[in-house]
Amino acid sequence: LRESVALRVRLQALLQARRLQRTHIGRRGQLHAASLYRLSTGNPKVFRSCSVRKGINTAVHILLDTSGSMRGQAIELARQSCYAMAQALSLIPRINPAVTAFPATQTSDVIPILQHGNALSDNFQIGAAGDTPLGAALWWVLQTLILQKEERKLILILTDGYPSDADICKQALEQGDKL
Repeated sequence: LRESVALRVRLQALLQARRLQRTHIGRRGQLHAASLYRLSTGNPKVFRSCSVRKGINTAVHILLDTSGSMRGQAIELARQSCYAMAQALSLIPRINPAVTAFPATQTSDVIPILQHGNALSDNFQIGAAGDTPLGAALWWVLQTLILQKEERKLILILTDGYPSDADICKQALEQGDKL
C-alpha cells in the first residue's frame, strides 16, 4: 500500500497532458476581428490568445503476461506490480485503468481482471500457463480502448518479452500508433 502511494504520485506526474483551457481577449496574441470595435473606445484589448493548462484524461490498460515462461517468482512479482499499478492509477482522478491477463484458456486469449470504469478488486490470483499470444491480446485491448472516451490511451505490458506471434504484435502496435 505504501509503495502504491509513491507510485501514484509518480504516475500522476507522468500522465499529465496538455489541454486547451479557454480563449481570452487581451493585448497579445492573434488579432480578433470581432473585438476591433474596442479600439474606438480606447481599449487596446483586441487580441485573442489561448491559455493551456495541464490536466489528466487518460485510459490506461495494463496487459499482464501469464504464459508458462512467467512461472514461479516472475508471475508473483508481475501480479504484485500489476496490482500496485492498478491501485495507484485508480486513485488518480480522471484516470480510467483496466487490467487484462493473457493467455487465458483454450477458448479465449484474454481474461479481463479489471474493466474500464469498474472498481478495483483483489482478483489478481492468476496462474501461469500456456504460450504468449501477445498480438491477439493487443488487438483485443485496442478494440477495448477505442471505445473509451478519454483523449489519451496508453497500454502498459508486463511480460518477459517473448511473444509467440511477433508479426501480429508489430501489426497491432503499428495500428495502435495510428489511433
